[in-house]
Amino acid sequence: MKKTILLLALSLISLNIIAQQNVPAYYDVLKTFFTKYNGGSENDSYTSFAKKKDGWYVQQINRLKKDELISEKIFWNIDDGKYRDLSAIYTTTNDSLDFETKIEPYLNYDWYNYDHIRYFGYQDWVSDMINDFGNAEGLSDTLLDGLGRAYDNDAYGYLWYQGGYFKGKDPLQTQLKRTEFPSKERIEKVKQSINNGLIQFNRLNTLNPNFLTIVGNANLKLFNQYMNGYNQLLMCGNEEEGKKYLEKINLDERYITQAKNYLNSCDKNAILFTYGDNDTYQLWYVQEKLGYRKDITVINNSLLGMPVYDVILKNKAVVSFNTPANYLADQASDIAYFKENKEKTIKPAPSLNLHDFIKALYLKKYPISYTDFVVPSYPSKKIMYTTALLPQKSISFNVGDYLFLNDYMMLDIIESNLLKRPIYFTSTAGSFCEDYLSVSGVVYKLNFEKSSAGLERKNIKDLEKFLTEKYIPITSNYRGPLSFVSFDGDNTYMMIYVTLIQYYLSKKDMVNAKKWSTLLFSGISDFSVNQVPAFRNLVNLAILTGNNAIAKKIIEMDAEYTFDAYQNPSSLKGFYSRKRCIDAINQMQLSLQQMNESSTIVADIYQKLYVE
Repeated sequence: MKKTILLLALSLISLNIIAQQNVPAYYDVLKTFFTKYNGGSENDSYTSFAKKKDGWYVQQINRLKKDELISEKIFWNIDDGKYRDLSAIYTTTNDSLDFETKIEPYLNYDWYNYDHIRYFGYQDWVSDMINDFGNAEGLSDTLLDGLGRAYDNDAYGYLWYQGGYFKGKDPLQTQLKRTEFPSKERIEKVKQSINNGLIQFNRLNTLNPNFLTIVGNANLKLFNQYMNGYNQLLMCGNEEEGKKYLEKINLDERYITQAKNYLNSCDKNAILFTYGDNDTYQLWYVQEKLGYRKDITVINNSLLGMPVYDVILKNKAVVSFNTPANYLADQASDIAYFKENKEKTIKPAPSLNLHDFIKALYLKKYPISYTDFVVPSYPSKKIMYTTALLPQKSISFNVGDYLFLNDYMMLDIIESNLLKRPIYFTSTAGSFCEDYLSVSGVVYKLNFEKSSAGLERKNIKDLEKFLTEKYIPITSNYRGPLSFVSFDGDNTYMMIYVTLIQYYLSKKDMVNAKKWSTLLFSGISDFSVNQVPAFRNLVNLAILTGNNAIAKKIIEMDAEYTFDAYQNPSSLKGFYSRKRCIDAINQMQLSLQQMNESSTIVADIYQKLYVE
């Protein structure tokens, strides 16, 4: 018995040592590798990285065979804490300064997961995380975050493989078909994994409520995890079971207020396209648990890329679209490509009507044949929405060289509903119809006229009315463990005031420009350096409206933030190359000169950059 206890104690000590090893950060690994090597250059493969128990690995992945592993070699070993020479595998580079260009694409994808999950970037990372840390006590905040994310991905393994790098150990973790609903046995496994993840995020929130995650602090992350449970059960076709997760949480009043700001920006019976966790989950919560503004259909653009979500929307009859079920069930529907019609006998149309465009894709009118399946394509990137009911009105826009299922479904929903229901977006990014979006409260409304074509004055008056009658400002701050609200509040707060100020400046109406700028800047007179990304674009407006003090404050905090992100890049702060950092500091110097101001903070950082 004593021997068993001793072995257990030793194993826990060993586990703690593994957990606390000073493993290099993802950025440092990328910098070290691309300073010395060029990486794989084959057209059918790409270089990737994996953080395993014994260290960092460099991998070659086959992009043409569902990201199949071609080869891997250890690069940094945990035993001695040293990097290995890979010159026998990868060609060396003579341009060590070019590493910044090479690493940027890598930092745009999965950076947060590499930094916050102890094992990541390979198929077995989920099971390795759960096996090594699932029953451990005394884990750090970062390990709790990483373990919770591992349980999330374990849950996805019983469904449609929403996470990457997955290789299930349970026989039930075979990938479901695209529109297949899971069995009761699978749903129980899903709930078990989600609940295990919630245990970790509850521990994280208790240990360090100020812990900053990619969506907000630990408190907001915990809320999102409960909502993720609701969402997963909803997509399993068991919304009533999912609502049990709603019953277990009470959302902070400020988050509720922010959600209402979104919903109150929309007319009755609207469709609102959202894009992330924070502009979706909070809205679903106030609708489903509080019964607030249930007339609005909130649709997450990312989830539209999951065929089962589209089936749920159709089954619930909350929105109409024309795409048939057999197209959603077809693996080839994940993406469509632009293919120029080169047959001289057929003159390609300069543009496609949106209705015909949607129909051509789901009927595969312009097929591209591959070995295993036929992919749809389109002969023109120019799309136009027209209707006989409004012959003088139209919306025209361009799509790119390819179109993913989520954006295709968004276009189908727009085409099927625009004349019946008002349509809104929480962001202009990815909407395709940006030229036809006008500010409506803290969201954007799709119109039949371009946003700069004669509607401005009415929109501005509507916006002022919204600000005075409906809008309740919500900004993030760091004055206490639970005081942080997601950056969505900062961004929407800034956007709505900036729209008004820029309008009045364009009309040379300095009275109203200064009126609204005073209200804007009074709301952010005391802000944290972490809020700089949301507020840095306010400098020019502050100068133009005579708010030099706040302009200087933002510049100085931005200089410190930018230089820190250059010297100590992280997934939450971002990455600044040397050139980008120098350009930013130079622009700050020019802004200070414009105000006839100087700053020792900015001057010191300027000096440090040029001394290097």
